[in-house]
Amino acid sequence: MEAISTNGDLFLVPVAGGEAKRITTNPAFDGNPVYSPDGRFIAYHAQLTPGYESDRWRVMLYDRRSGKIENLTEGFDRSANELHWSADSKTIFFTAENETLAAGVCDGRPNGGGAEKGDSGQLQHGFDDQRRREDARVLSAQV
Repeated sequence: MEAISTNGDLFLVPVAGGEAKRITTNPAFDGNPVYSPDGRFIAYHAQLTPGYESDRWRVMLYDRRSGKIENLTEGFDRSANELHWSADSKTIFFTAENETLAAGVCDGRPNGGGAEKGDSGQLQHGFDDQRRREDARVLSAQV
């Protein structure tokens, strides 16, 4: 059977039971949610083009207090994979393939629409390009 949609949404469901609350309405796929250690945020993957399974994965951030959703990697031209939080809930680590097709570790922080220049002085994709390796960039922006 051929799929008629690649849409997938995220819901919050009370542990004790009750009604599920939809937290994403993107018409394409949203998935792989990861709660921040402090419980305030949920980071997740999203593809933004409905039906386009080759779309790159963005890192999205859902703020459980405000209900606001922020796209953290729209300007980043790679697919973000394997989301993991730092213990202080201020950094989301992820892997991303570079031209070598080798996965490297990156980190991104919610930046409220801006970023400051890192040690190298090069601003890339809304994140600070602080160090380069052969197969990865280590990226960060302020919470």
